[in-house]
Amino acid sequence: MTIEHTHPEYGWAKKEDLQKQEFPWGTVYGNEAAMKKLPRFRAGGMNNEIILLCPVDGLFSFFGSHNQVVVGGTPKKDAKINLNFWSDRNRFVFGIGSTCNGMGAEFVQDDSIVIGRDCMFSSEIMFRPNDMHTIFDENGKIINRSKPIILHDHVWIGQRVTVLKGVEIGSGSIVGMGSVVAKSVPAACAVGGAPAKLLRRNVAWSRSRNPSDAEKHEALSYVPKVKENASLAVASKESEDAVRMRGVALDLTTEAKLIRVILDKPEYRMPEYVGTCLSGLVTALARMSDMEFPTERVAEVLGLIDALASFLSAPTVVVFLPDDLRYEGLSRLQKMRIRLANKS
Repeated sequence: MTIEHTHPEYGWAKKEDLQKQEFPWGTVYGNEAAMKKLPRFRAGGMNNEIILLCPVDGLFSFFGSHNQVVVGGTPKKDAKINLNFWSDRNRFVFGIGSTCNGMGAEFVQDDSIVIGRDCMFSSEIMFRPNDMHTIFDENGKIINRSKPIILHDHVWIGQRVTVLKGVEIGSGSIVGMGSVVAKSVPAACAVGGAPAKLLRRNVAWSRSRNPSDAEKHEALSYVPKVKENASLAVASKESEDAVRMRGVALDLTTEAKLIRVILDKPEYRMPEYVGTCLSGLVTALARMSDMEFPTERVAEVLGLIDALASFLSAPTVVVFLPDDLRYEGLSRLQKMRIRLANKS
């Protein structure tokens, strides 16, 4: 699995659009919010690179070279992260919209931890993509090499959880307090224990204590097969297209709130906000293209995409596109415009 929106060249924003601070051991790039509160550094080595889009409360220790850190987070909330890089060529990525009340990670060499969008971390969490020291068999063959850790989007990690090397946690999943995760977790599952075991499948979660229908719909989008529910699912007499149209409408309602703020207030036109909305709109547009959606609504979405894209450079727009559209670039949008013109 690759999380392309964490493209190292941009870190969700072009480097030249970010503030820059150079140190003997490397370079820090950040937006205004991040540069007001940088993490503490204990560093050696050289050519280390840090890209920050939110304030970080923590300690980054570099004892090697050519390491990379990309922290998206949210501009108004500190990410409490402590990282130790004991050697070279390690990589840590923390996704846009993700929050953390306290985590640490140890990197040895060529290690990788990639955390997706909108994840929620409690405190005292530890990631271990390695065993720190070497174990070998009677023939001298190393038997405990490092393995990457990957968390997909919208994963909730409870307090005092340890995630071990080689683990991949699927979108929408929940890891209970005090768990030790030694094996990969499928999407939309709740796990717990030491070692962590499956507790329940097809679960969803929200940051809100009293989530709205739109928030529930968004959370349930990570569940592979959502069962019909009286409060969320539509009556069986509705066609499949009608059900999908309702889902798209809910998505657009959620996006529209932030889009209105971005369009009205220049101070909110930060790449992380614009990019998140743009990604949501393009995803909704792709779903519209597979159904007979009202022409005027398609035109409205295309207009919003154009307005948002004007705040980002072309390469950055491509970084924000969803995985299934990115390699087609913006050609899919052009096809939608042609289809719309033919209808009118």
